[in-house]
This record gives sequence, structure tokens and C-alpha cells, in this order.
Amino acid sequence: MKNKTCFICKKNFLPTGYCQKFCPECKQEARKSSWSKYGKEYRNIHKEEIKTRMKKYNLRPEIIIKRTEYLKKYFASPKVKVKQREYQKKYSQEKMLKIDNRCSDCGKLISPDAQRCIYCLAKTRITHGGSLIKHYCIDCKKQILSMTFKTKRCRKCNQKWQVGKNNPFYGKKHTSKTIKKLRKIKQYSLNEKLLLDLYINQKNNLRQLAKYFTCSQSAIYRRLILLKVSIRKNDFKGKNNPNFGNKYSEKTKDLIRQNTIKNIKLGKYDFKPNKPEKIIIKLLNDLSFKNYKYAGNGTCWITNFNPDFIDKKNKKIIELFGTYWHNLQTAQNRDILRLKAYKKYGYKTLIIWEHELKDIPKVITKLIKFNKGKENEN
Repeated sequence: MKNKTCFICKKNFLPTGYCQKFCPECKQEARKSSWSKYGKEYRNIHKEEIKTRMKKYNLRPEIIIKRTEYLKKYFASPKVKVKQREYQKKYSQEKMLKIDNRCSDCGKLISPDAQRCIYCLAKTRITHGGSLIKHYCIDCKKQILSMTFKTKRCRKCNQKWQVGKNNPFYGKKHTSKTIKKLRKIKQYSLNEKLLLDLYINQKNNLRQLAKYFTCSQSAIYRRLILLKVSIRKNDFKGKNNPNFGNKYSEKTKDLIRQNTIKNIKLGKYDFKPNKPEKIIIKLLNDLSFKNYKYAGNGTCWITNFNPDFIDKKNKKIIELFGTYWHNLQTAQNRDILRLKAYKKYGYKTLIIWEHELKDIPKVITKLIKFNKGKENEN
């Protein structure tokens, strides 16, 4: 950038842009006065600069105005518009004749990027994605819906045809990034014999092999399956498990719980009653409490909670709690929300703990009192 003279103080300064004509000091003063002093002076000098340029190139304002008005009228006339359209058609047809790209249905000349003309596109079937006219492969001569329009072959024949020079990647080279990725893949493929010796003869674990080859355990597991090797069961137990020592966060636990509830509601899992639940089923059958039905398999849901046994007519629920799981803090907080949800919908609940099943006559008295409505609800 060359030095410029300021319009106000007429001192030399280095401009930051091509159109800058004020030094930074004068610019601040001019902004404070809202350019009222310097606006008219700047405009008059700007007009004088234009006049000097007009004299150099022998340009007059009257001639320029007349020329612009004439051009506007000329291009607005209908004769000129028709000439422009005819010229565009000729120019476009000459290009298309060189490429010879035609519609796959009607055979008209079209642009080189298109596959069908506008009229044939309107007739195409949206569901099948093909045209109304039947297409046949050049090699196998079978009717096909989808085809490659450049080769006019089906997918199977196109794969056989794209060999050697017909391949679109013929003569091209890989970049440095793709070469590095391919080298990593080749390392595992070249060391297949060594992998079999380490796993079968020396009996190394998947974790040891992952350290040796500097890759993940899943990559070695997949490679052994491709080689049709029977994998040992002890390879995934204890410290050999890739998730050994890791714990799920609370967010992942909630996501897993929500997904399992959705799958249970859809009926993807078939749950059967466990041993303590079978004992209660026998007791209910002996006492002839037929209204209670087993719902622990996901047949009945109250909000996001599944009761073990339910009586819909009398609105009563029986829950069986395990001594280990339901004494945990997370389970206790969940059980409080469960009991509140049952109360909202008017259900009464009876809780039976697993350790209480050792004394069966006490459990029978609880069930009889709860059925009559004398037992205190939890």
C-alpha cells in the first residue's frame, strides 16, 4: 500500500484500505461532528475527479446516457429476444451433438448431465424408480428396473465389465492417508499364521494378542471367526473381558432401562416366573384366589413399573422383593416411586420379602388378611 494524503489535514499516512482518504485522527473528529463540515467539500472534490477522468478518455455524460437508453430499448425489443433464444438453441445443440446424450425413454437430445427429458421424468413411476418403457441388459438381456445408464448393464454384468481399462479407477493412485490405512489392514492379514500359532499352540488370550498386534480384542475375535477357529470360553472371563473394571454411568443405566422396558412392552422377551414367584403362585391356587394373575412377564404396566401379581377388579397388587437387590439404595429410591404410582391409580400393595418365604404359614395369614382388607397396606 502507498502513502496517501489526508483530505482534511493533508498529511501523508498509511491507509488500511484502498478507499480510505482520512487519517485516523481526523476521522475521529469528523465522526464527532457527524461529517457536517466535511461532507459537502468531499463531494465537490469527488465530482471534479470524475470530470478529469472523462476528459482523459474523451467521454461525455450526454453520450453515456444516450448509449445506456439505446441498449435498454434494444434488448427489450421482441425481435432481439427471439434472436437470443435461437442462438442459445443452436449453441446448446452443437454441444449435445458432440456428446450425443439422449433420453433413455424417448431418444431426444438432452443435456450431458441428465438421463431423461422433462416429459419422460413426469411419466416415471415413483415407487419403482424406473421408467414406463422396459429396459433390458446388453449382456444378459434380462428385464431390469435399475441400471447404470452409462454402460446400460445390470449390476452383476457391470461388475464383470468393470475390469482393467473399463474400471473408473484405472490409472489412478491412492493418497498418503489411504495408504496408511491399507498398511494397517495388511499387517493383520499377513500375520494370520503367527496368530494361529499364538492362539492354538501357545494358548495366549485375546487380551495378550491385542497387546502383541497393537489392536483391539474385537478385531482379533473377528479374524479368528473368519479363520473358522473355535474360541475358548475362558477368554472373556475375569480380567480377559475387555469391559473388566469399567462401570456404567447413571445416564447409560437409565437409557438401558428405558430400552429394556420398550422391548418388554413390545413382547420381544419371554419371562418366566422364578422359584420364589412359583411358591406364591401355588399358595394363591391353594387359597383359591383366582383374581390374582401373574404380571411379571410384562403383561401389565403402571407408568414405567411392572407389578408381580395384580387383581384388577379389587385393585390390589402383590410385590415380591429380593433381599439383596431391593436393599440397595438405588432400588429403594425406585421402590418409593413405584408405591406412589400405584397409589395414584387407587391400587393397594402388599410386599412379601424373600426371607419371609421360609415361614410359609405367616405368608398365608398375610395373604388372607390382605384379601379381606384387614392387612395394613404399604
